[in-house]
Parts: sequence; structure tokens; C-alpha cells
Amino acid sequence: MSKFGDFLWTKRTQLERGLMIALALCVLMLSTDAIVLLSKLPWDWGSAADWFTGVVTLFGFVGAFFALRLQTSSLRIQKEQHQKDVDKDAAAEQEIVEQEAAAAQETKWRCAKGTSLVITTQRGDPRNNYVYKQKLQIRCEVRAPQGANLKNVNLSTPSLGSFFKEIHPSDRNLETLTPARPMRWTMETDYWPAEFGEEVDATKWLQDRVSVTFTDPNGVTWTRTGSGGLTDMAPLGEAP
Repeated sequence: MSKFGDFLWTKRTQLERGLMIALALCVLMLSTDAIVLLSKLPWDWGSAADWFTGVVTLFGFVGAFFALRLQTSSLRIQKEQHQKDVDKDAAAEQEIVEQEAAAAQETKWRCAKGTSLVITTQRGDPRNNYVYKQKLQIRCEVRAPQGANLKNVNLSTPSLGSFFKEIHPSDRNLETLTPARPMRWTMETDYWPAEFGEEVDATKWLQDRVSVTFTDPNGVTWTRTGSGGLTDMAPLGEAP
């Protein structure tokens, strides 16, 4: 249907259509009277009161039509404004929900992100000049963030072989780790095994193979790798 047809009929309510039909009938009746008058045919024109009533009725239909049209337009504008208000409120509520979720996520990850695992390898103090080649010392250090005690702290390390000697005190499993005392695991060796690669890459080799698992004060278990990775160890299906 054309745009004019849509405007004239399709977009009208049932009541508007009824008024339009009544208006068309009134126009048809007046047109019939006019044709008869112009053709000079005999016709009972009725009294002046009948004509007055007819004209008033016609204008009444016209007025009712435009009044209804105005009311319909006003209701549509109100409905559109209401929908805009509803959408705006929904968007505001969604934003609040997202902000709260982001804040909860940040709170959850704050302790885990503050837990550090540092791996170093060196031969003696680089500030000194030694006559003999010093032993290669490997140190892994785990620190809890300020204000938080970690539970069930377990350091996972690769098997280094008989070339390496563990220096005491060394820790790899602690029931509780506090910020005041870090967990340290220290090893020494005269030689870095060739099957592990070049000695200059010893730190990187260890970072890829050392990790620590711990439980934060909220009861969430995490794994931090020597290379900086951090994973929530929640069971499959639970929200991260």
C-alpha cells in the first residue's frame, strides 16, 4: 500500500476508521443532495432544522475525528517517552550491575595479584671479583601481599638432578605464609646441565617450570607461575 494509503487507513485505529466511514457517508449524502439540486430533479430537501442537524452532525464527526487523532498522537508520544525512560533506567541499572561485578572481580583478584613468585640465578655477588668460579645459586622466593595470610602454599619445582644441592632452610610447603616471612627455596650447583640449555637462559628455564599454589583469605585457590601467569583454580563450572 502507498504512503498515502498507510496514512489514510492502515495506521488508523478501529475507532478512527469508524469515524472516517461515518464522515464519508455524510459527505456522500450531501453530495447526493447537491447532484439532485443541480439536475433539477424533484427532491424532498427537508426542513431547515433537518439541515442544521445534518451540518452539526457532520462537523461533530469532523471534530471528533481530529480530537481522536490528537489524543492518539499524544498517547503515542507519551508511550514513546515512557519507553525511553524505561530503557534509560534499564541501562543505568545494567551499568551499576557491571560496575559492582567489576569491583567484586577486582577485590577477588587483588590478593592473588599481590602474591609474588621471584626466581633468580647467579654465581656469587656480581659486585665482587672472585679468583675462583662461584657456585651457581638458584633462588625461588614467594611473598604474600601486605595484610593477607595465604594458606596451603605449595611450591612446585622441576627435578634438577644430583648436580644440585638444596641449601637449608628451604621451604616448598607451608600451611600459612605471612607477609613478614617469605617462602624461600634455594639450590646450588657447580655446573648447569647442558640438557637444560645455556646457563644464561637458566632463569627463563626455571620460570617456565616453577609454580606456586595457594589459597587466599577468601578461600579461593590460585596458581602463579614463575613466568607471571595467574590462574583461578576454581572447579569447572564455578564462576571465575
